[in-house]
Amino acid sequence: MYKYILRITEAEKVVLGYDKLRTTIEQLFMTGRTLERYSHAHRLFLSFEDEDGDPELKALFDALDSLSEHTQRSSEVMKTSYLDVNNASFNGMDRLRSVFKKAKKDIETDKFVLEKSISQAEDTLKRVSSKLASRKKRRIYQLLREIDELIKSAKKVAYELSDDSIVLLKKAKRAKKDISEVRHQATTRLELTGSITGKK
Repeated sequence: MYKYILRITEAEKVVLGYDKLRTTIEQLFMTGRTLERYSHAHRLFLSFEDEDGDPELKALFDALDSLSEHTQRSSEVMKTSYLDVNNASFNGMDRLRSVFKKAKKDIETDKFVLEKSISQAEDTLKRVSSKLASRKKRRIYQLLREIDELIKSAKKVAYELSDDSIVLLKKAKRAKKDISEVRHQATTRLELTGSITGKK
């Protein structure tokens, strides 16, 4: 009987591994939502207008505007990937594998565009930093750094959702079958010995 309990425990651990996979997908979704919030924060800077109409300051806020748009688009890419993966998890392994690959490609492509936009905003900020108040300058730098970290995080999560996750999902499905089979066998044996029913 103990070996059946052990097998059930091991199989259920694999099923819990599938729950971890779904948690990772949720993290990807939440990263997208966080990026979206930061893009709205950038919009606050765009309301700033220099009295002299300084073209370099205008260039800075144009760069931040572009970064804001890219950030929002990244959020949509991630949310779409999340929904696709979530839906595909109910529609067979071939479909899931295809969606994982597309999600990785989309996020990797978008990461390149967004990193370029961050770099452009940083270069412009360096040129005009002397014309900005220290508090505003620090805040812009902080936002750029935080967005950069979120992009790195999104890439990491995207890769965690790749082949290892597909293998894990396959194991989880097999484990669920094992659990059902082992429990049936264990219950049958216990019933035969009267441990459950009290009958011989």
